[in-house]
Amino acid sequence: MRIVIIVGLLLLCSLKYPSYADDLSTNWNDADLQVQRLQPSAFSELPQNIKAELESRGCTIPQVKEYGTIRPPHNVIQGEFSKKGQLDWAVLCSKNRSSSILIFWNGLSKTYSEMAKGQDKDSLQIINGDQIGFSRLIGVAGKDFIKTQLPIPIDHDGINDEFVNKGSVVYYYSDGRWLSVIGED
Repeated sequence: MRIVIIVGLLLLCSLKYPSYADDLSTNWNDADLQVQRLQPSAFSELPQNIKAELESRGCTIPQVKEYGTIRPPHNVIQGEFSKKGQLDWAVLCSKNRSSSILIFWNGLSKTYSEMAKGQDKDSLQIINGDQIGFSRLIGVAGKDFIKTQLPIPIDHDGINDEFVNKGSVVYYYSDGRWLSVIGED
């Protein structure tokens, strides 16, 4: 009789019951799949050669879940990221649910850098009380802010890579490499 009870308990324990953790994991996986990702063609300000390069690479541009003043389209920016007087483009490129920042130097589609790659699901958070939404946003970091953070001469813009309402990292290109500092929260 004891053996029957022990075997029964072992069988019962081996069954997989849905748990709160499983539900939560499913919700986050579903939210990752439902991130709004726009085609490069949705950005009228983006030069045609860069749109074509992004499309050939299979890039889409993930959008922050709407809240506050953030509305699509975003995650495409222009600034002086390399040097003063040169206009460059930066795009948050999502491919296979993983994003990185692509910087197109001087607006040229074949001259670019890639940095800050990460899984899109790592940029999800709970917003509006009970919704899960994508929260990675890139923007131009001004020279004045960067000057307070780096002990080098600053004469051009940086890229602010923000986890909305949580924190950010500012990337600044200097002497052929990217420097990073904690951004404004």
